[in-house]
Amino acid sequence: MQEVAILGLGIMGSGMAHNLLKAGFSLTVYNRSRDKATALESAGARVADTPRAAVESADVIVAMVANDEASRAIWLGDDGALAGVRSDALLIECSTLTTGWVRELADLAQQRAAVFLDAPVTGSKPVAESGQLGFLVGGDSAAFERARRFQRLGLIAAAVIDRERKPGLEQIMRHTAAHNAESQKCNLLHDQLLRSFSLYHRIRSPDIS
Repeated sequence: MQEVAILGLGIMGSGMAHNLLKAGFSLTVYNRSRDKATALESAGARVADTPRAAVESADVIVAMVANDEASRAIWLGDDGALAGVRSDALLIECSTLTTGWVRELADLAQQRAAVFLDAPVTGSKPVAESGQLGFLVGGDSAAFERARRFQRLGLIAAAVIDRERKPGLEQIMRHTAAHNAESQKCNLLHDQLLRSFSLYHRIRSPDIS
């Protein structure tokens, strides 16, 4: 079973972490406020004191924090996750970030010989807890196939991948959808929004044998 690390235990991150534990993954978690990890620790997760310590043995690293500042704090510096990632580790950045920082982070990951996916999420607390989060994924399609195992296990509902564009566009799409919903100017479903980007494909969960 793959070793997974989750950085950030807000509503989305903690919901995903609980589902990974239920599916039998070996999980290490990190959160700036350690008390948020108490329930996960009781459920079998290891709790790291730093992002670097959390990722040192991880095959897959998922980051789910609030903004650029929080993302930089977990990835950069001597105790940051990038200082500890293994070569060929899969980095999945699900936070709400600016396109500039996402692209910078993707370049930094490449310098560490790690694989990077930009994957902001769509959903809510009940959706996260039920394993039905949607992901807008940008990056290399081979990297996406590695991440797709979570979809096959029913830990996420659906994902969309851009097989050619660089990471960052997904953040634009996420913010556009959020703006449309909040302003009530229109009621676009994510599928309708995504269809306006001709290079995107709907990836459906295959049956599990």
